[in-house]
Amino acid sequence: MGMALEDGTHITGQIIGIPKNKPYVNMVQIESGHELTGNEQELTCLVETHFAKFNDLKEGDRISAVKNGETISIRIAGVVSSPEYMIVFRNRQFPMTSATVYGVFFMSMDQARFLLDFPSNSYNEFAFTLDDYSLESTTESLARDILSPYAVEEVTTRDNQISKSIMEMDIKQFHNFALFFPILFFTIAAFSIYMILSRMVRTQKPIIGLMRAIGYSGREILMHYLSFAFLVGVVGVIVGSILGMLATGLVSKLYASNLGIPEVHLGFYPWVFVYGFVIAIGFCALAGLIPARQSASVQPTEALRGTVDPAKYGKHSWVERLLPSLGRLRVFWRLPVRNVFRNKRRTAFTIIGIIFAVILVMMTLGINDTIHGTINKAFNKLFTFDIAVLYLDPQSKVTESKLQEIPGVEQVDPTIGHPCIISNGDGNKDVESIVMGESSDTGMRGFLDEQNREVHISPHHCLMSRQYRSELGVAVGDIINIEANNRSGSFVISDFIMEPLGAFVYIPVQEARELLGYGQRSSAFYLKVDPEKYQEVKDTLYKEASVLALIDLSQIQKEINSYMGLLYIIITVMLVFGLIMAFTLVFNTSTINIMEREQEVATMLTLGVKQWKASLSLTLENVFMGLLGLAPGYVAALIVLGQAMKLYQSDLFSFTPIVTMRTYFIVAALIILLMVLSEYPSLRHINKLDLAQSTKRRSL
Repeated sequence: MGMALEDGTHITGQIIGIPKNKPYVNMVQIESGHELTGNEQELTCLVETHFAKFNDLKEGDRISAVKNGETISIRIAGVVSSPEYMIVFRNRQFPMTSATVYGVFFMSMDQARFLLDFPSNSYNEFAFTLDDYSLESTTESLARDILSPYAVEEVTTRDNQISKSIMEMDIKQFHNFALFFPILFFTIAAFSIYMILSRMVRTQKPIIGLMRAIGYSGREILMHYLSFAFLVGVVGVIVGSILGMLATGLVSKLYASNLGIPEVHLGFYPWVFVYGFVIAIGFCALAGLIPARQSASVQPTEALRGTVDPAKYGKHSWVERLLPSLGRLRVFWRLPVRNVFRNKRRTAFTIIGIIFAVILVMMTLGINDTIHGTINKAFNKLFTFDIAVLYLDPQSKVTESKLQEIPGVEQVDPTIGHPCIISNGDGNKDVESIVMGESSDTGMRGFLDEQNREVHISPHHCLMSRQYRSELGVAVGDIINIEANNRSGSFVISDFIMEPLGAFVYIPVQEARELLGYGQRSSAFYLKVDPEKYQEVKDTLYKEASVLALIDLSQIQKEINSYMGLLYIIITVMLVFGLIMAFTLVFNTSTINIMEREQEVATMLTLGVKQWKASLSLTLENVFMGLLGLAPGYVAALIVLGQAMKLYQSDLFSFTPIVTMRTYFIVAALIILLMVLSEYPSLRHINKLDLAQSTKRRSL
């Protein structure tokens, strides 16, 4: 019903009567204030916590209900949380709900009946608990039979209760992320261990040869190097477990606070640490196994001789043969290019490290781009109306004309939304959905296919959210059956569309009326409103007794923006963590590259090359390899981002990866900056070389 805050802000309120005696089904929990006794002398309510927080309501404040044009004051006794409204959604037909203007209020049965004009001792909802939930379908059938004289409108079970469904989907998505990201990070860490250990084996070949010569077995040498990987894993598990326990409490409290969950119980779950230990040690063991086996296969004579094959390392690179003009460059420029393509193994390690670094940074920035891009697309291309008016009962064209006559209303389009069952042509698969009837020439709703192209509704055809393609096993051109209001109809799929919020099937509005038996009536209307008369239009609509609710896109955008602060915190934390891992990767590759070149650099310095030139030559080489890794890194990052967004796809939410050009430039700049900064310790070491000692060492 229509209600108003003390400052005059009109809202839509849902009134729920609660029994006087406890316990009862769907009990509320007092967050602040006090409970209702059932003996209040004035109209008194408990307000649901989401709405209370957004509108700063507390015990003693007042709200007003509009009944038959009369304003009735109601005192707030307290703020409560309800298991039925952990996540506040108005209904599945129009899932867009703003806690700023839509509230749930709990009152005593008698006072709720008074406000809603219900007869004494009457009810419009029954809530049951079952001793045996496996008999739910049987119980539902019996309940429908008993209540059949009273026209049962809807049955909601524990499994399809919308708040519970969304909560479970959210937790499932967190579970998917909790598997996806650790595996990604473990893979990157395993590559880093493999790279370091592999190069350790290569640089320590003379030592390995000496160990083999004096009697150490291949097995002992293998275990020596493999223990390095195990040691990294064990230390990582210990430190990670401690930090993980600290982070778990923080993240859980942030999540609970964001959703309004009243209680959070933190527990110790040993199996989580067992899984983490097994996965960490497993990845480390796999990463260290190949280099360790290489160390065990080293032959003493070959390792001690340390022969360098001039045919392998002294010839021109394939780039110089492909582009002979490079040979005319000065040595200062030619040397970095030659070194990049001379040692393919070293270059491959570096480029793979850059690819992983790009994935880490671009993933976070890409998630930010995707969320903002999806919001912009939703409110600028898909939902282009200003206000949607939902009615208690379907309305005739007279109501549409009255809406058009309201000062400030520029355009009115009818729409219909109703729960339905969609089945494929064979009838062997069906899903619950919402059928929406839209005008083919409406300017209030836009539809985009999966290639981001605009599509339209056509007669006897339907547009379907893309989630249904796999659920029903259908394709464009197939026929589906829609059943609603005990009536059914068949429609041809003309296209699959992208829906950021909800999953629907759209048909022409007149065909929706025929399907539902509405005649020429509509259950809702889209309105375009003059911005200067926005509030006046809303005030007028709130006074209409037949109006069930208003969907105000500006308020929904306002609420979404209020969540951006938490989103930015999460993205910032992820970005910092990604940059740290990326820096570690780049630091490892750059450091090893430079340290392997110690003899070469020492020779250059001995021949009179200035230190700054030698350092700049090494920097150019690393930057060049960084640039080579950017393109494949972008491709890999887009693939990983796409998989990550699929994990968050559900019946109510869908995200299509979006990456802006700004993100590409930022990633490139950050990667090059990381490569330059990571060289600093190694270049300092190079500048302090003992040239006589370094030039005596053999380059491997």
